[in-house]
Amino acid sequence: MRLSETRIWFIIAALLLLPALLINLGLQVINDDEAIRSIVAIEMELSGDYIVPTWNGVEYRSKPPVYNWVLVLTYKLLGGFSEWNARIPNIFFLLFFGYVIFAYSKKHFSKEYSLLNGLLFITCGRILFWDSMLSYIDILYSLVTFSSFMIIYHQYEKKRYGSMFIWSYVLAAIGFLLKGFPSILFQGITLVVYLIYKKDWKRLFTIQHLAGILSFAIIVGSYYLSYIQRADLTKTMDSLLYQATLRTALEDRYAFGQTFTHLVTYPFENIYHFLPWSIMVIYLFQKGILAKIKSVPFIAFCALIFMANILVYWFSIEVYPRYILMLIPLVFSIFLYLHKIHYDANSIYYKIYFRIHQLLFGVLFLTPIIALHQTMHVDIPYRYVKLSLGLIALSFIFYYFNKYRAIRLITFICAILVARILFNWFFIPERYQGDQGVQCRAQAIELGRTYKDVPINIYNSSNIDLTSSVYIANERGKITPRSSDIQTEGITIFDTARAELPIDVEIIDEICVREGRQTMFLIRKKSD
Repeated sequence: MRLSETRIWFIIAALLLLPALLINLGLQVINDDEAIRSIVAIEMELSGDYIVPTWNGVEYRSKPPVYNWVLVLTYKLLGGFSEWNARIPNIFFLLFFGYVIFAYSKKHFSKEYSLLNGLLFITCGRILFWDSMLSYIDILYSLVTFSSFMIIYHQYEKKRYGSMFIWSYVLAAIGFLLKGFPSILFQGITLVVYLIYKKDWKRLFTIQHLAGILSFAIIVGSYYLSYIQRADLTKTMDSLLYQATLRTALEDRYAFGQTFTHLVTYPFENIYHFLPWSIMVIYLFQKGILAKIKSVPFIAFCALIFMANILVYWFSIEVYPRYILMLIPLVFSIFLYLHKIHYDANSIYYKIYFRIHQLLFGVLFLTPIIALHQTMHVDIPYRYVKLSLGLIALSFIFYYFNKYRAIRLITFICAILVARILFNWFFIPERYQGDQGVQCRAQAIELGRTYKDVPINIYNSSNIDLTSSVYIANERGKITPRSSDIQTEGITIFDTARAELPIDVEIIDEICVREGRQTMFLIRKKSD
């Protein structure tokens, strides 16, 4: 396979990438985690207060505001809130993340392998079939944190110690204003472990390091200096610290058995979540693997920083794969480096890897068949045309995958992107049709329209879902505050599952809630 033909497959991957990420991106109703970001952003714009985040008029202390600022800017540029507008920033940050991985990899790999490294991250299962579809904070946060890792390594190697400390702490500050205390942990672990590894730990006690810490303090402190003028900083910091230790072994509610089970199963869970590229883990099971990793300084750094930081999550009980996305490019860089060694040697490990990918192609070929069977009840335009296109594309790719060794990684990437396009065409509409959130959204929008100019509040104990809150606030153009008062002239959203309905009220309307498939009542006090 000539190099020019290899480039053709990279062009095919690039052409498939945008439809894979964008088709039906805005179809599904936002979930509660997405709604948290959107309701805070909407209320920022409605109140004009971009410093103290609120959620239904109550201070939101679980996350700092930077991602909400991103959403506010997006909504302003694109004409307001929508599911598409809420999710499109994540696509931008994902593509930029892939570019950053490519740019830093190119300092150590060939251009072709560097492009592959960026694409491996974008097309791993957890990203392509989950996080890329949703308006979560984690891709941007992971991009910032991974960039900090790269700055620490490359600036240290160039002996630009001042730049290393200042720029990594600037990124840590941005990370803190995205997600709080985990950024301090990542920054501290990475610097301490790497400088000890380099036998240069005394550099931690230099004026350059102090300059980095001051950079962090100025950025974070400037925000909280403004924040403290109008809100309780102590409660906010307590909340951020609680979020940082939530679901870890520090919580008393976890028994020893749960902790032990997690320690055993966590590596296997991550192999599953980051398929198909995590299959390259087989390359680690060979004699002399540590010597191979240590022989290339960048690969040694990736391994060291991955192991140092993954331990925090390995010893945490309830963690989501999206929490470690910043670490995945590190381990994929190691895998890709080892893959090249085994590919060149045509080793038994490479042959096993190739056979596993052949089997996975069989799974990909099942995608159109499963799609046809599972979605017959769903109205999908040009159903059979789309199925035929998918099968033809997969067959074409499979032919080249088997025929030419040099393009097996990029052709498999193309096959995964075709599978994602089929997923967009068939399974996202199928999910949409079966989602109770569609009815809840419709009712929330109708409520917002019907009572647009009527005061509305939410009774304090009511557990209205965040999704409904987003659509009500967006439709009315007003914050829906929580209150212990029941409206007389306006209406109050009341949850009878949380409190007994007072006798001196009348029921005006009702609204469904996705969580628990409940119904809540719109009430007001009876007139005397």
